[in-house]
Amino acid sequence: MSTNKAHICMKDGDGPKGAVGSSGEKHHPASQPKKKRHIHRIDSERCKGCGLCVSACPNQVLGQSDHVNPKGYYPAVQVQPDKCIFCALCCLICPDVAITIDEVASDTDTRKT
Repeated sequence: MSTNKAHICMKDGDGPKGAVGSSGEKHHPASQPKKKRHIHRIDSERCKGCGLCVSACPNQVLGQSDHVNPKGYYPAVQVQPDKCIFCALCCLICPDVAITIDEVASDTDTRKT
């Protein structure tokens, strides 16, 4: 009688502690590469607040600002950076070419001072 063991294979350390990969090796969280974050740089002076990027994002990473830019528009802002999957649909759909995405280590502090 053979026993079949289920193997859990998660990428980027998303699996439980000590998860077993598809090849049978154990993955420990400390040995996993750090998860990357994606920071959206939105040129608020260029953005006309059309909302196309907000609508295109599959994970609702972007939203509309409640602050008016110098041209009188409400530009897009990043509201949920941890949900970004780096699909870049926001960059592609932006008619003003106002969005760039930077990849940073998750432990990097990206707050403005």
